[in-house]
Amino acid sequence: MNKPETLINSGLIGKIPENIDNNETKIIVEKLDDKKILRFYVEWKLFLATYVSPWTLWHRTPKVKTKWKNKPDKYHTSSEYPEAEKKKNWVKGWAVMPYAVHVDGWVWIHGSDGRINGQLQSHWCIRTPLFYVKEIYEKVKELGIDTVTIDTTGIY
Repeated sequence: MNKPETLINSGLIGKIPENIDNNETKIIVEKLDDKKILRFYVEWKLFLATYVSPWTLWHRTPKVKTKWKNKPDKYHTSSEYPEAEKKKNWVKGWAVMPYAVHVDGWVWIHGSDGRINGQLQSHWCIRTPLFYVKEIYEKVKELGIDTVTIDTTGIY
């Protein structure tokens, strides 16, 4: 059962730890069974957990343990997709990635209103349900990017 101070996808209740060992504020993106999940701990206590849809087999999300280098971006657009080709209604930076939180390089945790089911569906980034990613964005903005660690080392 969800506690009032947590946001946990019902499919993950009882499957993930409520605390981590240190006093760290950390986002962990990892494999659980055959799906990908995101866990967000604030000062070692579970704040949020949901299914996410990261990389495809051709565009893998990197395995990293880092602190963000860029501030959260509420209206982020991709600089990569679609490619900058002059086609009808196709403009560089068209792919909208709302409530984006930087991971590393060109990789962001961002919102998607499409189907998020823990399966592979993105190009490097980590697609997250809008409801959850907005909470991540707001909390990271509140805490400051220097205090939050991102760990994708268990993603495969």
